[in-house]
Amino acid sequence: MLAEERKAALHDVSTLRQELQAAQRQLAQEREASAAYVRGVEDRAHREVDQAREESRAAAAQLKAVTKQQDQLRQRLDTALTQLSAAQQVAAAEKARASILEQQLAQPVRTKRARATPAKRQRKPAVTA
Repeated sequence: MLAEERKAALHDVSTLRQELQAAQRQLAQEREASAAYVRGVEDRAHREVDQAREESRAAAAQLKAVTKQQDQLRQRLDTALTQLSAAQQVAAAEKARASILEQQLAQPVRTKRARATPAKRQRKPAVTA
């Protein structure tokens, strides 16, 4: 009886050891799978961060280029507006000049008419005797 109990206990211990080893193997596999999953997530996160940095650099460069172009266009616009203002002043002066000339042409001509005067005759020298 004691031998049977010992044999049953050894069998139970053996079975428990096998179950423990199986559980340890399964736990190790799950740990490895979990670690691989975490590495994959970390790798993907690193790639996304790198891509976001590259996109940020590209956007900053594009913004710089657009800002430079905007400044150039603003400068061209200012120059064009200055030229337009100068041209408008010249046009206003020419319009005023044309208006004055038109008014002068509309007025009657006041020139002195040449009178028809007989040409002066030369007098003959008087003969004195």
